[in-house]
Amino acid sequence: MRLVFYGFVRCPDVCPVTLASLKNSVAALSPEQRARVQVQFVTVDPGNDTPAVVRAYLDRFDPAFTGLTGKAATIDEAARVMFVANVAPMPAGDHSAHLSGAAQGAGARRTRRRSVRVRRRRRGCTGIS
Repeated sequence: MRLVFYGFVRCPDVCPVTLASLKNSVAALSPEQRARVQVQFVTVDPGNDTPAVVRAYLDRFDPAFTGLTGKAATIDEAARVMFVANVAPMPAGDHSAHLSGAAQGAGARRTRRRSVRVRRRRRGCTGIS
C-alpha cells in the first residue's frame, strides 16, 4: 500500500505532525505489514525542496520514507489526478496564517476559528491514496 502525502519542508505545523504520525503508525505495524507499506512525500515547493533537502527532511522521520520532487506543473497535475487540492506554500518566514486564527481577525467567533483550522488542513495538501 502506498500512502502519499503532499507537503513542503518549510511547513511549520501540518507537515511535520503528519509525518510524525505516519512514522508512529508504520512503526506500530508488524515487520510483514511494514514491508507492504510505502510512504511517499511529494513536495509542493519544488523551488526550495531539492532532492537533497527532501531526503534530509524525511530522514528525520523515517529513512524508509521516499520523497518526490519535480517541475511545479508536473506536481500540480499529479495532485489533480489524485483529487488533492494543491496550494503553493506561503513565502518563507510568513506562516502567520498557519499558526493562528489571528490572521482572520482577533474578534472572530469560535465557529469561525474552527472553519479556519479545517481550511488550514486542506492547505497542507494532505492526500492519501
